[in-house]
Amino acid sequence: MNIRTSRGLGTGSVVAGIALAVGIGGVGYAATGGNFILGGANSANRTSTLTSTAGSALSLTAPSTTAPLAVSNSVKVSRFNADLVDGLDSSAFQRKGAIVRVSAPTFTPSEGPINRQARANCSAGEHAVGGGGHITALTTDRLGEYYTFLVHSAPITASGEPTGIDGTQAVGWLVEVTNTANALTGQTGRNSEVRAYVVCEKN
Repeated sequence: MNIRTSRGLGTGSVVAGIALAVGIGGVGYAATGGNFILGGANSANRTSTLTSTAGSALSLTAPSTTAPLAVSNSVKVSRFNADLVDGLDSSAFQRKGAIVRVSAPTFTPSEGPINRQARANCSAGEHAVGGGGHITALTTDRLGEYYTFLVHSAPITASGEPTGIDGTQAVGWLVEVTNTANALTGQTGRNSEVRAYVVCEKN
């Protein structure tokens, strides 16, 4: 009688065969210490670090309708700066902690039209990021509000002049109005007050 024996594949051969099959199938799985598998799952029990000495360490490219990066939760990522938020630069948003400062009232009589101005100023160490004006009638019928019109509204420098010409930082807001009650309707006594307000932020 002839007894035939056969020896099974060694453990190393089995693992190699599985790795080859997975690699060919395009699934892929890389664990801690292994190579990063493109198009497949990767897992590690330590933080993976990518360092470049010649520029950006990572560049992600995706179709225009697909986000180039996805994350697993909403936890804030420290120092992960964004250039735009919904297409807007940070200068388009009011920052937390902004302060609104209001000017003293400026009497605006109906015997005009005579332009009257009000100026609201930020405190030291602040700059202006917005502003406007508020009109209050001095009569119970409120007609002083209806006949007072905004003529001019602009950011101003510390000297009280409109900014933007020489690039000087704005530290206040100028509002100019006119009361047309007498000129347009012949009504007198429709006086009002105008106040300027400015939205300030810390420098």
